[in-house]
Amino acid sequence: ASAGIKWEEYNPESREAWFEKKETIGLDFPNLPFLEVDGFKMTESNAIMIYIARKFKPTLLGHNHEDEARILEIMNVINDIRKEFYQAVYSPTPKDKFEAFNSNQNMVTKMGLVAKFLGEKPFLVC
Repeated sequence: ASAGIKWEEYNPESREAWFEKKETIGLDFPNLPFLEVDGFKMTESNAIMIYIARKFKPTLLGHNHEDEARILEIMNVINDIRKEFYQAVYSPTPKDKFEAFNSNQNMVTKMGLVAKFLGEKPFLVC
């Protein structure tokens, strides 16, 4: 929406529906989410976000190399947190993993640094 482009969302009805479709759409690395623009197809959330920004609204990545580097830095910090969180969510014993996540000093520190960086700003990068 921020880039002002129209898009169509695909949400499979089930795991089985995705497994049937994923082999037929011509992705090099079949995964969700995926993106197709004028015959160009790709997967991986961070790569998709960067592609969309560069193609349709480059200012989403800032106004210079330093802005873009800061955005990529923040994306990677958040990705580290997200990775730990997903391990907890998809663990056979989520309660134990969430307790470990919440007591993981590295994650607590990273989340605190993100909160400090955000401060009173409406977005991480403005």
